[in-house]
Amino acid sequence: MGEKDIIEKQLEDYNEVFADIVNELLLGGEHVDEVLKLLTVISGHKRYYDVTKSEKGKVKNMCEVAERLEKRGIEKGIQQGMQKGMQKGMQKGIDEKGIQVFLNCIARGMSREDAQAIADISDSLVEKALLHDITRN
Repeated sequence: MGEKDIIEKQLEDYNEVFADIVNELLLGGEHVDEVLKLLTVISGHKRYYDVTKSEKGKVKNMCEVAERLEKRGIEKGIQQGMQKGMQKGMQKGIDEKGIQVFLNCIARGMSREDAQAIADISDSLVEKALLHDITRN
């Protein structure tokens, strides 16, 4: 056989944890903590074991662990979505203000190039502004 696989090496590094896991599984009874310890060792991520500490009380079964992890994921997704939404909203406001400045400059007789430079907007926003201005009139 010779070489050890990655999991075997990791389990040797955490032999006291692995011993607890095996003892608990062999003895029966509650083994949620031990399964979470095993997942932590195998994956190298503490989130599995940390889930028992961050929420209310000790978890009773793996379904509860899954629910807690899912809840964390949903909360994280909501935060990321809100952040992206705010960024998009801010960019939209900047673009709309640039279009407004561009159209005001054009209305005062400036060339398209000068108005675009002052408004600091892209060619695509210039096209959008001109199209919007035509449909408005």
